[in-house]
Amino acid sequence: MYFKEPFDKEKIEKQHEELLNIFKEDLSNLSDKTIKKHIQNVDFFINEYLLNILLLHFYLVYTYLLLLF
Repeated sequence: MYFKEPFDKEKIEKQHEELLNIFKEDLSNLSDKTIKKHIQNVDFFINEYLLNILLLHFYLVYTYLLLLF
């Protein structure tokens, strides 16, 4: 297969995890339940939704360029 990602998804997820930990510390004055829910929501948004859309976009552009040339 010719498709090669220009970035490592696992590496990006690890970086996101570090940022989530900082975010979690910032929420420390809230209840554990609220913190957990916020972390789950943000984690889903950045690691599932945004990252997968980015991968899909890259794949579509790459495929289009292959067909074009």
